Amino acid sequence: MIKEQTSLYFQQGSSDKEYHAQLIKEGEDYTVTFQYGRRGAALKAGEKTKSPVTLEEAVVIYDKLVKSKLRKGYQEGADTSPQYQSVAKETKDRDTGEYPNLLDEIQESEVMKYIEDDNFFAQEKHDGERRMAKKGTDNIGINKKGQVVPLIKDIHDSLIDKCFVDSEDVNNHLFVFDILRLNGKNLKSNTYEERLNILEAQTFGSSVTITYTARAKKEKLALYKKLKKENREGIVFKRKTAKHKSGRGTGDTFKFKFYKTATCRVADHTKGVRSVGLEMLEGTKVTRVGKATIYPNREVPDVGSYVEIKYLYAYKGGSLYQPIYLGERNDQDESDIGLEQLVYKAD
Repeated sequence: MIKEQTSLYFQQGSSDKEYHAQLIKEGEDYTVTFQYGRRGAALKAGEKTKSPVTLEEAVVIYDKLVKSKLRKGYQEGADTSPQYQSVAKETKDRDTGEYPNLLDEIQESEVMKYIEDDNFFAQEKHDGERRMAKKGTDNIGINKKGQVVPLIKDIHDSLIDKCFVDSEDVNNHLFVFDILRLNGKNLKSNTYEERLNILEAQTFGSSVTITYTARAKKEKLALYKKLKKENREGIVFKRKTAKHKSGRGTGDTFKFKFYKTATCRVADHTKGVRSVGLEMLEGTKVTRVGKATIYPNREVPDVGSYVEIKYLYAYKGGSLYQPIYLGERNDQDESDIGLEQLVYKAD
C-alpha cells in the first residue's frame, strides 16, 4: 500500500526528465521505491531500501531522496509513475530455484556457421535486463540470478494466466522468447522448436511482445544484416532440438554482440562534471578501468552501483577505450564485474 508518493520533473535545454518516489507499507514495515528516466519514456525502477525498515527509517530515506532531487532543480507535478505488483517482504530477492539459460559468446567469424546450420534458429539480442516471469499462483518476476523481483503492473496484466516465460525486460516491456510452463504443464523437456510453436500460438497484451524468430537460412541472414545495419545489440542462435537447461555452457545457445559491453562498479563521482569513475575486479583486487560521461538525460548512478558500459576495446590491465554509459544493472553484483569479461585490443 502506498503511504506517500512524489512525482518530480526537470526540464533544461535538451534534458526533459521525470523522477517518482513512493513510501510503501509492507506488512508492519516500509520500503522506498523509485522510477526515473526521460519524460514519457519507459522508466527504470529501483529501491532505496535493501530490505523493509521501520516507518521512522523509511521516512528519513524518503525525505532525503526527494530533497536531493529538489536541490538538483526538479519540480513537483502530478503522479504518472508506473505501478508495480506488490511483492511480499519474505519473498523479495528470494532465490526461486529457477534460472535462465545463459548465452555463450561467439566471434563474428563464427556467425555464418550458425546462419547456414539448419539446426539453429536466430533472434535479435535485445538490450535490456533478463526477466523470467510467472503469472498464476505466483505473480513474480525473476532476474538472471534466480531472485524474485517485482513486475510492473502493465506487464503482469499483459501476460496470459498460468504461464511461465523467459524474456528480456526492455524499458518496462517484455520481449518473450521462451515458454517454460503453461496451464500447469512443464515444458522444459520439450525441444526449443516445440516450445517456440506453443509460445507463438499465445496472445499477449500490449506490454509483452513475442520475439521474432528467423528459421530458414535466408531469413537468418536477412535478420543479421538488418540488426547490424540498425546498430542493434546483437544476434542470438538457438538449437531447435535443445531442451531447457539452466546456466551457461550448454552448447545450445549463442550470441554475437555488435559492440562490446562490460558490467562495472561506480567507484566515485568526478567533481564538477557529469562523469563517474569505473572499477572492476581481478580476483579480489580492485582495478580502475577509466571514466564514463553521464549524459544530461540520464541520472548519475550512485557510488557502489553496478552499471553497463559499452566500449570499443580494452587495454591490458583493464583500461576501457571509448567507454559509454548504458545504464544501471539492478540484477548484477560483485561476481559480475571481473576483468575476464573484457575483450582486449590485439597486440
